[in-house]
Amino acid sequence: MSTNSMIARKSAKGFECIYVHWDGNLEDVGKTLIETFNSDLGAFALVALGDCSSVAGSTSIDDVTAFFRDRDEAWEDVKPLNFATLQEAINFYGNKKFNYIWEDNGWTAYDGGGQQIDW
Repeated sequence: MSTNSMIARKSAKGFECIYVHWDGNLEDVGKTLIETFNSDLGAFALVALGDCSSVAGSTSIDDVTAFFRDRDEAWEDVKPLNFATLQEAINFYGNKKFNYIWEDNGWTAYDGGGQQIDW
């Protein structure tokens, strides 16, 4: 069974978000975000890929499995989506157990209800 998650970066318009299908927990996607994508450029590049099958364990942007780039899915179906508020994004993505937001030069994790998770 997959653990889905949402990855977002705070932007001037609110939150630019993508869906990740596999291994969305803190020990997998969360760890990879901190170890590999822990910068403005890293967060921007990751979200710019659109929805992803797998992010966990990636040591570079090339290791990420993105639906558009690597699986030939239509860009319109997997492109990043923008939301004015974090709660709107969480609600749209179906209250994923893990939601990761790049803001203020760091990653913050939230649960499906929008409550911050300590990690």
